[in-house]
Amino acid sequence: MSLNIRNLFQLKKENNKHLINIFSYFLFFLSNLVFLLLIPSEFSKLFFLNYSLANGIFSYFVVLLFSQKKILDTKFFLIFFIFSTIYCFTLGSLTFLIWLYTLILIYADYFFSQKKYLKSNLFIKFSLLLLSCLLFFDKFTLYLVINIKILFLCICILVFYIFKIHSSNQLELKRPNLYVFSTCIIYFGSLYVIALVSINELIKLFYISFQIFLSIKLKIFDLKIRGIMTITKFKKILFITALIYFMILSIYSYSYFLLILFIISYFSLSYVDERFIQNK
Repeated sequence: MSLNIRNLFQLKKENNKHLINIFSYFLFFLSNLVFLLLIPSEFSKLFFLNYSLANGIFSYFVVLLFSQKKILDTKFFLIFFIFSTIYCFTLGSLTFLIWLYTLILIYADYFFSQKKYLKSNLFIKFSLLLLSCLLFFDKFTLYLVINIKILFLCICILVFYIFKIHSSNQLELKRPNLYVFSTCIIYFGSLYVIALVSINELIKLFYISFQIFLSIKLKIFDLKIRGIMTITKFKKILFITALIYFMILSIYSYSYFLLILFIISYFSLSYVDERFIQNK
């Protein structure tokens, strides 16, 4: 009887961990979504093109980094981030700032998510959401908010490093090089094409629509890889919902290229799942 109670308690504890992890993922996704929605229209094209390209390149290297048994010392990244931030501030280049912002955002996501301190990760992701909301206020420019988010993440990483909380769990991947390269090319390549061909009036709608539906699929991969949970249900529902949505969007915009690109991207990611995750 006591053994059953103990097992039940452990199961409940594991479920709470899963919920905290999933909620942290949701907050991080929401913070990025809010940030992208609030980007001033005059900067949309510049931001989305550079953000997509930087995401594809940096995601490849960061995921490979965290899939190694021995991860490069955090101090090297801290030094790089600090000096790059100072350089950005003196240079005043928005393009360079977007690339730095993308890199530290990706690195910080894995840095905090791959640790056992789930509540700290949750707090950081919630804080990023609040910082993204600063764009609601006219006094906070895009340039300023990006700098604030970079500074906040640098401070958080520095605090973890000072208190020697810098060991991370290894990502378990079969042939990580091919997996990461494939997902980056498919996902961020699609987003880059969307940013490249879309007109300014529709770029946010197309880009964010693609990001929402494809990133949900990637997050399912991510949860499985990190050993948090495996989601096999709702895949068909996700695909049918996305298909109907993009059909309506294509009819509305008179651009069926959007629907074709989504179908190709979705099934390409499904192939990557079968090839490198389900059979790992």
